Amino acid sequence: IGLHIDFLANFDLFLVLFVTIVSILGKFVGAWIGALGTGLSRADRLSIGIAFTPSGVTGIVVAAVALESQVLTVPVFVAIVFSAVISSLIVGPWLAWSIRRRKEVNILDFLTRRVISPSLRGSSPLAVIRELCDKVAEHDDRLDREALYEAVRAREELMGTGIGNGVAVPHARLRELAKPVLTFGRSIPGIEWDSPDGHPVHLVFLILTPEHEEGQQLQILAALGRGMNDQHARRQLAEADNSQQVWTALQDALRTQNLVRVRAD
Repeated sequence: IGLHIDFLANFDLFLVLFVTIVSILGKFVGAWIGALGTGLSRADRLSIGIAFTPSGVTGIVVAAVALESQVLTVPVFVAIVFSAVISSLIVGPWLAWSIRRRKEVNILDFLTRRVISPSLRGSSPLAVIRELCDKVAEHDDRLDREALYEAVRAREELMGTGIGNGVAVPHARLRELAKPVLTFGRSIPGIEWDSPDGHPVHLVFLILTPEHEEGQQLQILAALGRGMNDQHARRQLAEADNSQQVWTALQDALRTQNLVRVRAD
C-alpha cells in the first residue's frame, strides 16, 4: 500500500484522530455491551472491551477495496490505515493498565482459623452444611445462622457440590457479606455427596461471597480445585492429627493460590 499512496501528502490530523477515536470507541463499547449478559465482572468486561479495540489487516484490505471502487477518498483511507496502526500499538499498554488495576489476594485471607472444623460430626451433606454454617454464624454475629443455612441448602439442592477426589465445595451468595468468607471441615469417616467419581467426601470447603461480588466466587472455586488437585495436599489434610496440623496443611496447600481483586479506586 505504501508503494502506491503518499501517506504524508494525504495525512489529515483531524481526520486521523476522528477515525481512530470512533473506531476504537465503537469496538470497545460493542465488546463491552456484548459481555454484559455473560455474568463476567466489571473488570473482566473492561479487559474484554480493550482486547477488541485493535483494527486488523482485514479492515485495511476492505478499505483498500473501497478505495479502488472510489467509495473512499485517499485521505480517509490513510486515516483508516493510521487508525489500525495506532489501535494495534496502544492495546498492549491499555490492556496492561486494566490488569494492573487489580491486586492479588491470597485465598487464605478469607479463611479464619477459628471456624475450621477438623472433625465434622454430620453424616450427610445437609448436616455438614448446617454444622459449618453454625460455626461461621458463631464467629460473625451479623449473620443469621438459619438464613445462612437456607441459602447454602438451596444452592446445594439445585446441584450437588461434590467435585471429586473426596472434596466438596458448598457455596452461596449473601447480601449481608462485605467480603468472602471461607471455612473448612474434615469428615474422617467420609460422607456420601453424589460426587462425580463416586468417592465419599472427606474435605469440605464452605464458600460464602457477597451477593454482588466481582467474580470472586468462581475464582475461589477454581483456586480450591487447583489446590486440592494435589494428592499430597489431600493426604496431608486427611492425616493431620490436630487443629494445628490441619491449619498447617491448609496453608501448605493454598498459600500459592492467589485471586485477582479490583482496586477500590
